[in-house]
Amino acid sequence: MKKGILLYIISALIIFTTACSNDLDNKNNKSDFKSDINSILDLVNNSGISGVQKSYVIHNKYMVDDSQMSYDISDYDIEIGLLYKNENDKVYASLENDESCAIKDFDDNDFTIYDISEKDKCHKFYLLGNDINLVVIPVNIETNEAYVQGTVSNNYISLLVQENILDDGAINYKWYRNDEEISDSSVRIYTITSDFEDADYYVEILTNDGQSFKSEPVNVKIDRR
Repeated sequence: MKKGILLYIISALIIFTTACSNDLDNKNNKSDFKSDINSILDLVNNSGISGVQKSYVIHNKYMVDDSQMSYDISDYDIEIGLLYKNENDKVYASLENDESCAIKDFDDNDFTIYDISEKDKCHKFYLLGNDINLVVIPVNIETNEAYVQGTVSNNYISLLVQENILDDGAINYKWYRNDEEISDSSVRIYTITSDFEDADYYVEILTNDGQSFKSEPVNVKIDRR
């Protein structure tokens, strides 16, 4: 009887110690993440010209600005990110790694950090301008040239979305063919792979704050027979 109680107490202590260790690791990871993103923010604040809009994208341990200048950020544990400095030198930022994500809105003094399972909270919907500018651009895949609407193509056509949305993590895409929703089409670039096609296509953008925008339709004709 005493042996069973002793085993129970030991097991409980192991579970408690493991939980505390995991909690401490998570706190340390978030602290390191916060330190890294503040270093990135300092880098952005110290680069560029004051009073000028500037954007930065993070991918594969590099940060690239809108003038194609590259910054090596391999010392920081940030996998994906977007930073935008407006004309008032206020910065919007959305950053993430495998475990956490962080967001800083324009008027925030600091980042808010969430677990990566809640990464939808790390994006906000903003337009770059007063009105939505949503256009679908059809491109011939083989030649990589613009497809002229209404002409017959003997190659597949890709439909590219062009929009003036600051953070594309705050939106989802939905494609339509002749006003019917295309299943499994939540992509920025939709490729038409039919051997024969004569249809109108458009995209709908759904924002994480409940708004919806639709593009004008694009007429595509394909004949690969």
